[in-house]
Amino acid sequence: MPIPKKVAVTFSPPLRSRGDEYVREGLVHVQHADPAVVRATVEGSEGYQIELRAIPGNRLEMHCTCPYALEYGNCGHLWAAIVTCDRAGTLPHTPDDAYHAEAKALREAEEREAERRREAEREATRLAEEARAKAMEADAVPEFTPPRPALPADPRPWVQQLRALAPALAPGVDAQKRESSAYPPGKRILYIVDIPHTFERQEGLVVELAMQSMQKSGEWGVPRQFRLTRPQWLASPELVDREIAHLLLGAQPEFGHHLPGSSTRRFILSAAAIETTLKRMCDSARCLVRPSPRADDLVPLAWDEGDPWDLRLAVIAAPMGRPTSSRDTWRVATR
Repeated sequence: MPIPKKVAVTFSPPLRSRGDEYVREGLVHVQHADPAVVRATVEGSEGYQIELRAIPGNRLEMHCTCPYALEYGNCGHLWAAIVTCDRAGTLPHTPDDAYHAEAKALREAEEREAERRREAEREATRLAEEARAKAMEADAVPEFTPPRPALPADPRPWVQQLRALAPALAPGVDAQKRESSAYPPGKRILYIVDIPHTFERQEGLVVELAMQSMQKSGEWGVPRQFRLTRPQWLASPELVDREIAHLLLGAQPEFGHHLPGSSTRRFILSAAAIETTLKRMCDSARCLVRPSPRADDLVPLAWDEGDPWDLRLAVIAAPMGRPTSSRDTWRVATR
């Protein structure tokens, strides 16, 4: 069956372009295909698992294990798998109600069996823990501990107030929160100007944050998804990162609004923020440009302190068979 229109319209042109590139490079490998479901692997920055499942209404239920799909839904890997199946004639569909009911019953039976195995494993683990606890109790030698005498009540008010404050001074959840807000060692932040998404959104300059980890060889690894919380970001040992954090946290996230404790990694910069926020990103020497939809296509970006370029567009009319003269040329100055 052809690609359903209901499915195709959910993929933006940049995602379809990225998926078509995966298909041209032969990076899609189908492991299983039947009329109801297709499972495949697409080689991106690493191998991602794809599942396409037919659902009633001429639609597809689609899943991909890449970080982009987990955050935004669709991705180029899913489009690549759809195009590959369409060309091979194996795109999932619902042939009839009987087949769909049979596939659903089989799927439910597999899920029940998997749950039965999980329950058996949990019960075996529980019994083993109980047996181990009983063995430890049998081996333990009871020791006599004399009871501590109760502290006499002190009538002085200030003593009573100090005792009332004791539970509040004990280490608890707040200490754990402070520990979780520490900046992770051996990591650094990258600032990536996403050109394809900038053209797609047309609301400003789209900037994506990424992370790099120090390898055992002493070199920085490949860029990974930005997963710092706001407290961790603001605790960066680099002053420039903390300044950029304060600038960006006042900017508009690319999608929706920020949830407390979550990690925001994409921002839209207005033209007014170019000479402040983007300049500080370039000052960090960790600012890159992604000129194409490929995730690993990154070019270093530096700030030019010189005057702005003065671009001039020459429009020349040259009819067939007649030479061009100066009066046939129009020059338009742009800034």
